[in-house]
Amino acid sequence: MQVMSNRRIYRGKIFDIYRTELKDKSIRETVVHPGAVAVLPLVSSDEVVLVRQYRYPARKYLWELPAGTLKKNEPTDLCARRELQEETGFVAGKTRKIAVFYTCPGFCTEKMHLYVAEKLFRSTGQKLDPDEKITYNIFSRQEIVRLIKENKIKDAKSIIGLILWLQKKI
Repeated sequence: MQVMSNRRIYRGKIFDIYRTELKDKSIRETVVHPGAVAVLPLVSSDEVVLVRQYRYPARKYLWELPAGTLKKNEPTDLCARRELQEETGFVAGKTRKIAVFYTCPGFCTEKMHLYVAEKLFRSTGQKLDPDEKITYNIFSRQEIVRLIKENKIKDAKSIIGLILWLQKKI
């Protein structure tokens, strides 16, 4: 599609918003995001770590995979390791990328890089930002199946990662 005009209408701390007019006179508003990572932290082949944090847009606490926004020029694997340690206090002996997907391609450029983290060991504890209140728990496969069936996990990136794990696709 041919772009007739494209201007930033909002500059934020994490993302910007652009308003684009296309040749067919349609208007698109796009959130331009630097990208993010999510981590599927495996304590064992049958146990995974999830974090629980308050998500203001959802107005509730959600169970999720540890995740975070990429810093400028940060390699995705380093971001995955950083976010895992910050949010859970665990360090991964091994990480590998298992998927890349767009979170909301209808209006947002955010690309999510999903990693699995294995051979976990404890570090010095969580390293949360001042505004973060994150707890974590270790769940078995059976507990994850129940939480998904009961609609207790509502975060898409987490559902994607957990379904891949449950189906033993990783």
